[in-house]
Amino acid sequence: MDSDCPATKPFCTHEYRCRECRADGDCGAAKPYCVDGECTECIQNTDCGAGGTCGPDLECMVPECTSDAQCGGDTPYCDTSAGRCRECATDAHCTRDADKPVCVAFQCEACRSNADCPADKPLCRQNKCEN
Repeated sequence: MDSDCPATKPFCTHEYRCRECRADGDCGAAKPYCVDGECTECIQNTDCGAGGTCGPDLECMVPECTSDAQCGGDTPYCDTSAGRCRECATDAHCTRDADKPVCVAFQCEACRSNADCPADKPLCRQNKCEN
């Protein structure tokens, strides 16, 4: 019953769960779309305006970069697919620290496989060379 739910989640489902919304009209301007009982900022990229994308959490993400020129410091390379500045995009970008010569998930790491490790530490575990 709706009256059993708190003001922040005023709608009761047939599974007796309190939800924020039943339809888009139950949501405010900041998060106008009702998805699975929760108000969200977007459901598709066009909901996010010019240059924005609808992220996996259904919130608009505005890219911080579209080219390397917009990045710097510890994250000098632009991952244009995500619009985020990253530490590296390829192994060639990992030259600042000799102990971390490979790029794994946009971060310079010691290894991605055993083949990247020296003989005295031949095993790659969680991107670190170990005995």
